[in-house]
Amino acid sequence: AMKQLGFDAKPSEVNKMIALADQDGDGVLNFEEFCIMVGPQMSEKETPVEIDRGFALIAGRAARAGIDGGSKEDQITLEDLRQVAREVFQFSGEEIREEQIRALIAEADQGDDEDDAGDGLVSLDEFRIVLRKAGVF
Repeated sequence: AMKQLGFDAKPSEVNKMIALADQDGDGVLNFEEFCIMVGPQMSEKETPVEIDRGFALIAGRAARAGIDGGSKEDQITLEDLRQVAREVFQFSGEEIREEQIRALIAEADQGDDEDDAGDGLVSLDEFRIVLRKAGVF
């Protein structure tokens, strides 16, 4: 997952990035802290096309890995983030707990023209809103 997003970092470097991004020191990266962490690894400001590409890498990821429950490619599902968490663990040894995954979805799932808030799915517009708040573009 990390390499597909353009990151070529060693597990120890990823762990340092996570520790630095944990602004409130609770040991958990919320979605905004995650966006702040990956933002500097991307160019100064990403274009909407690059943001959309990042969304496409995550949305439908579970279905592409043959896992039930992640079949919607127009939304990021809980299963998609679980799959990303498995890939992060394989790459870095860093475990992302279930409550962290659920918190990421809850934080980004604020509702928009495409869906309702609290439906457990993150649309492209919701993804853009969170990244814009984090100053990624």
